[in-house]
Amino acid sequence: QACELDKAWDGIHRALTDGRFHRNAEGPFMVPGAVLGGTVLVEREDSIIVVKAADEVHKIATALAPWDRGRFRSGYFRIDQSEYGDLEEEDFEYCYAWFERMRAFFAEAAQEERAVVFSADL
Repeated sequence: QACELDKAWDGIHRALTDGRFHRNAEGPFMVPGAVLGGTVLVEREDSIIVVKAADEVHKIATALAPWDRGRFRSGYFRIDQSEYGDLEEEDFEYCYAWFERMRAFFAEAAQEERAVVFSADL
């Protein structure tokens, strides 16, 4: 199975951190490893591919479970505008829709004890 995040992965990643872009798994994460965390398979200036082991997937799914619309909204509007750009209601809705898919995907992957591979163009 796959879970596309389109370009929303960036906003989702920032909403789950302190609002800034962290390229690696170190930093003030509220949900550690949900997007860019895991074992790096490929890391270039313009792209990254990471794998999250099944036990990591379970931890991420558990951490994402209580994230409702209000909590995600709080994280989204904490994003550093100087790095991300304008924070708009339309972009929030876009990111939240993709976040809901991601949260369901992690819950299913955790239940089936699967690892997850994430890739993105940076």
